[in-house]
Amino acid sequence: MCTFTLFQQILSLVAEETEVSPDDILSPSRKEEVVDARCLLVYVLLRCGFSRGRTAGLIHQTVRSVGYILASWEQRRRKRILGINLENIRKQLGSNSFSLSL
Repeated sequence: MCTFTLFQQILSLVAEETEVSPDDILSPSRKEEVVDARCLLVYVLLRCGFSRGRTAGLIHQTVRSVGYILASWEQRRRKRILGINLENIRKQLGSNSFSLSL
């Protein structure tokens, strides 16, 4: 599967699980629910093997922003709903697609 197709699949799953549109996730919005969805997207992409540079390009952010988003994951993942969203995405992608530590 090509990386862009996998990216689109993951973006769709994150949008569906978080109930935030793909356009909003990829926007510069700073609304909490949008930032949470973007953070979840970045985390899943990196766990699926995307590099920080490739991830940054796909979500229209800088590599530094991706690093910041990843650094904030530990704090954000404590939100119960994000843990549930992450588990549902993991199940939909299949446990062999990537390794997640919750």
